[in-house]
Amino acid sequence: MQTYSLFTDGSVNNQTKIGVGGYLLVDGTPSHTSGLADTIETKQFKQTSSTKLELQTLLWALDRLTKSKTDIPINVTVYTDSQAIIGLPSRRSALEEKGYLTAKHSLLKHHELYKKFYQLTDTHDIHLVKLKGHKPTTQRTLLDDIFHLVDQHVRHQLRQQQITS
Repeated sequence: MQTYSLFTDGSVNNQTKIGVGGYLLVDGTPSHTSGLADTIETKQFKQTSSTKLELQTLLWALDRLTKSKTDIPINVTVYTDSQAIIGLPSRRSALEEKGYLTAKHSLLKHHELYKKFYQLTDTHDIHLVKLKGHKPTTQRTLLDDIFHLVDQHVRHQLRQQQITS
């Protein structure tokens, strides 16, 4: 089984509801940061929020990875600062039991994204690791440094899009 490390992050402008999601995919376990910034992929998402953008970005990255590995289960460690993503596995049974409905019996806003996430976790070996975003440089590990590259890149891309809009 092929193993990957996936770093995902997003940055959204709450006024325009436009966000930029980005990911960095590394074969195996990363051992350095050299040259990694050049491999970050980004995508613009419209009509989004911070929680939705984090999910959209993760699903986009996993979709791109799994499409290139058809019929081969993969092992992916996902590094994120999103508590919403980290909490999804523990919320699954309750969400499914309630049919993805709120207390007022309407569908949850992100029910389709949740279902897609669970479908991918059923097919592939996906491990979620919570990183604390925006750590001071002196407190960062290698994984934090790599995540910081993605964070900075998506923030820069969002600022660039705001300038050109």
